[in-house]
Formats: sequence, structure tokens, C-alpha cells
Amino acid sequence: NGLSRQAAIAIQNARLFSDAEAAQAVAERANEAKSTFLANMSHELRTPLNAIIGFTRIVQRKAKGQLPDKQVDNLGKVLSSGEHLLNLINTILDIAKIEAGRMDLTPSNFQVAPLVEASAATTQPLLKTGVKMITEIDPDLPFMHSDQDKLKQILLNLLSNAAKFTHEGSVAVRAINDGDMLTLAVSDTGIGI
Repeated sequence: NGLSRQAAIAIQNARLFSDAEAAQAVAERANEAKSTFLANMSHELRTPLNAIIGFTRIVQRKAKGQLPDKQVDNLGKVLSSGEHLLNLINTILDIAKIEAGRMDLTPSNFQVAPLVEASAATTQPLLKTGVKMITEIDPDLPFMHSDQDKLKQILLNLLSNAAKFTHEGSVAVRAINDGDMLTLAVSDTGIGI
């Protein structure tokens, strides 16, 4: 009686293990399909968006002196928002790559000030009326060796969140040279966490 009960338990455990393996295989296939879908959609979205960004740059360049300054500024906002959307699409693709274990870093030497200024300019249209963007950049920042796109993505995410939850006051981004360390900081007068 005890032996037959143990045999029944062993058979049941074998069935459960087999079912778990099958469920895991289905989940892995679904995850691969999702990653493939995200990669394909990201590509399909990036292609026309890159064209919009490129044409906006051309029109903006040719518009100087031809259109009122307000219209040229509006083209700058379109360009900034298009670049922000492109960064969001790239974030989705990066998440898919992380989940697939294929995230690539591309380190290079670059100046930090233009990256901070571009991130602040991209976030500016997201600010609510009356909220001020503060940008403080040390004049003697060294070159940085890192993945410039990933760093910009991080700054944009922090600034976008700050803009979203700040209804009055300011959003600030600072780049400070602390000797051997570069500090990038985003702060705001919003509701906090």
C-alpha cells in the first residue's frame, strides 16, 4: 500500500514537472514573439519618424530669415518633440533587448554640456504653464566616456517625470564637476514620491 502510494506520487510529480516544462516553453515562445514584435514595430516607427525629423531640420534651416521667429521656434519644438518620441521608441527597443539578453552599450568620449542642454530643450515643451526650466552646467566639465545615448535617455526619463509631476515652480538639471566625479542631477518642486 505504501509502495503504491509512493509510485502514484512519483507519477503525479513527473506529470506536474512535464506540465511545468511545457508551460515554460510556451512562455518563452511568447516572450520571443513579443521581443520580435517590439523590434519590428520599433523599426517601422523609427523609419518615418527619422524622415520627419530630417525634413523638419531642413525646413528649420531654410526658414531662418524667411519665416517669423515664432514659426522657427515652433519648428524647433516639433523637432524636439520628434526626437523625444524617437528616444521613447528606442527605449522600447532597449527593453526588448534587455529582456532578450542582448543589450549593447556603445561607449564613446563626448562633451556633457551639449547632452544636458539638448535634454533640457527636449523637455521644455512638456513643462506646464508657469513652470521654469533651470539648467546649470559647470563651465569646466571634462569629456565623459560612456554610452551617450543611454545617458541621454536616462536624463530624458528623469526630466520627463519631473515635468509630469511639477505643476508650479521649477524643474532643474545640473551638471557639476566634483573633481574626480561628474554629477548629473535632476530636481523639481513637484509633489515628490
